[in-house]
Amino acid sequence: TGFPIDKDRNPDNNLDNLARILPMVRGVRRQGSAAFDLCCVAAGILDGYWEFNLHLWDVCAGILIVTEAGGMVCSFREDRNVSIVAGTPAIVEKLYPRLSDKPGKICF
Repeated sequence: TGFPIDKDRNPDNNLDNLARILPMVRGVRRQGSAAFDLCCVAAGILDGYWEFNLHLWDVCAGILIVTEAGGMVCSFREDRNVSIVAGTPAIVEKLYPRLSDKPGKICF
């Protein structure tokens, strides 16, 4: 995951998501680049990834790479720019409900 650029000014800063997901995982990596994180998901280096308040230029190529590798990328919010969760379909199915209360999801 990562944290939005306005994390110091906006209380909607991903800490609540981290608190919900951290007990389910062995560890969390913060690498600093959405594109690189998505490539790591596609390569199997990372199991899953989520982040919000991104821009299309941060994720377009990475979304293509993940989906071409057989992974899934879903949007989980509409109010903070581009907000995605990525991984294998099984990983996304576990992460998505903890990130969004929307019943349906838009996936690539």
